Amino acid sequence: MPVMAQIQTSMDELQKLRDKGEISREVNRVYERSLRAKAFHQRYFDRSIENWHMYLGLDAEYGLGQWPAEAVRFMLSKRRHIFTYNLAKVSIERLASSLAQTPHDPDFLPVDDEPNTLTEALKKIMYCDKERCSWDNTFLEMIIAGLVFQGVMRIDIDDTWDPLGNIGFSMCLPNSWYGDPMWKTTNMKDLRICWHEQFLTPDTMYEKWGDRNPRFKLDLEQFMSGSGSYGMPTGAVPFDVQGDSWGNAQRVIHEYRMIRKPTKYEFVITDKGDVRIPKKLEYPDDKINWLNQKLGQSGWQPDQVFEKPDYDNICMKTTICPRISVQEVLDEEECEVQVGHPPFEVYSYDRVNGEPYAIVDSVKDMQVNVNYMMSMKQFRLQMEGFGGAKQIDPGAFASPEEAERAKKQHNDAGAEPFEVIPGYQGKAIQDLSSPSPAASEAFQELENIVDRMWPLVSRNVPAMSGRSEGKSESGRLHDSKVNQAEMGLFIAIWRLRNFWHETYVDYAVQSGQQYSLMSIPRQFYRHDSEDTITLNERVTLEDGSQGIKNDMSALKDMRCMVIISEKQNTPTSRAADISVLNNLIKARVEVPPSSPSIVFLLNTLTTKIDQLSPDEKMKAEALGEMELEAVTNDLMIKLNQQKQAMNPQPQPGGMPSGAPGMPQEAAPAGSAMPSQPPQAVPPSAAPVQPKIPAPKPPQAPMPANIKPAPQRPLPKPPQAAGGSHG
Repeated sequence: MPVMAQIQTSMDELQKLRDKGEISREVNRVYERSLRAKAFHQRYFDRSIENWHMYLGLDAEYGLGQWPAEAVRFMLSKRRHIFTYNLAKVSIERLASSLAQTPHDPDFLPVDDEPNTLTEALKKIMYCDKERCSWDNTFLEMIIAGLVFQGVMRIDIDDTWDPLGNIGFSMCLPNSWYGDPMWKTTNMKDLRICWHEQFLTPDTMYEKWGDRNPRFKLDLEQFMSGSGSYGMPTGAVPFDVQGDSWGNAQRVIHEYRMIRKPTKYEFVITDKGDVRIPKKLEYPDDKINWLNQKLGQSGWQPDQVFEKPDYDNICMKTTICPRISVQEVLDEEECEVQVGHPPFEVYSYDRVNGEPYAIVDSVKDMQVNVNYMMSMKQFRLQMEGFGGAKQIDPGAFASPEEAERAKKQHNDAGAEPFEVIPGYQGKAIQDLSSPSPAASEAFQELENIVDRMWPLVSRNVPAMSGRSEGKSESGRLHDSKVNQAEMGLFIAIWRLRNFWHETYVDYAVQSGQQYSLMSIPRQFYRHDSEDTITLNERVTLEDGSQGIKNDMSALKDMRCMVIISEKQNTPTSRAADISVLNNLIKARVEVPPSSPSIVFLLNTLTTKIDQLSPDEKMKAEALGEMELEAVTNDLMIKLNQQKQAMNPQPQPGGMPSGAPGMPQEAAPAGSAMPSQPPQAVPPSAAPVQPKIPAPKPPQAPMPANIKPAPQRPLPKPPQAAGGSHG
């Protein structure tokens, strides 16, 4: 297997270095642990490569597409065409678009306190960081990567806009990140160690670690002189190489591990438990002011303050480059990002006991089957239809030149007719083999895969896009399929919301450290808002003392809760407005207009309708016309039945038409009687008194911004017999 072969080669080289004593203890520790973790995950890497090639589906001739490399070599040796009907990419992008169409909106709330200006400021600067560092692009790539196999992004500090840095996210290339084999949960806080690999060019390495080893300068001079080279392209999984080099680029391994660093903190005993005093408060006056603001002057006692040892979860980063040096570590320091776990976020469509599972894993077998069946179909047409090898009789043609032209142009529909010997009775050109009967079951199975099986496993059933699977399908059945499809997406949506939740929790934790550096005031701007937010602003209080407004250092000791909600003005919220219109139209017909609830809802509709787009307003008006027409039809049928019951037609013998035991006579031509039979009246019943229809209730005035429905003639009542339900 390719990944295992690469790992075994590296482990053999490492063993030689250990035997010679040429590798330092620290480099050996990082290098050996990373290789053993990669050996454990070799199935993981091979499946990732296969899934990404299945998703991209390009360059099958180079072994980088959906076809296995062995199949490509065999088909090319037989001069067969390699067809790729990439249904996987379309399915993944449709599902990714449906997940990304509902923007999320986080809210930061203190756990032990009411919402305050600090959490409101945190949300504002989050929008600024999101805009500056292009979070949306990274999130979309994460969704697609999670549906293909697994997406991994790194929490970074971006100093492009501000020397003090902004919090951003960057994607990790496939197979460049792998976690501890003992990590079996879906919670990133349970991950204690992981590795991230990068291939860096000599100029980048000299810029970062030029003073660590003279080899960096030599490689840089060779690279800048023009004698450098790049490695071979490996398709959708870059740097899928054997060894620690890719051309002049060298593999750099970063190890992230969590350690418990002992430290001492001061605590105060309260009725709610022990409260830790922030370590940044060095002077007694600062501690007293903080305790008074946090607990109140009567909420703590000076003799209840004590000091005890505690631990902080610190992430350490160690960097090595085995190809350059095995004697020294390039970097070993605390990470710039400290969020209680390694600074990475991982998302996959599903994760079962440490194994990522994605949509491509469900559809790739059928994808290979579709490609194979279509390629076989084309090969059969080539051999038995209008192409492929032919049998030619050279003696049948008028000249050797004509026979040679027949060999070259026998498949050319625009060629001139071939000249044969006069009186020749045979067949100059004929198929090499006789046609064989086609396996129709194979093509029926292909249709079954594409039309039935594929939509189920890819979560892109026709009902999701409003398409019906059959002409005779009722609307109720279609709605049921839509509900089932939405329930099938629950796992994907739930895990995506968990990913967002962990991401914004880590953002809040890192903000308390990144934006409280030495309490330096910082301003944040947004292009779509005139408001600016200033952090760590020095202000003068009413008593003349100095204070800090929006002190971000307070986030370190604040238990902050993140709530993920749907953003305003999303497709779901606009669809809810259309649903309100539908319900209002029904209520407007069935409930008297004098009802207070109808007046309230009509006023709400007046304000809501202006927020809808023109297309949605047209849909709402069309929906109202259909509902009104349906209710009018039902009302006409009931009125006709009441008229027949009040005015029965007399029959010869004194019995009303439709009486028990008497046949009903046909109505004379041109009469206004409806085709439905009137209701039967028992002979012993009292004479029916004609009822005077009640006057129509006064109509409520229609709001000025809602156009009345156009007048149309009343439809004819439906016939009594037959009829299908739509």
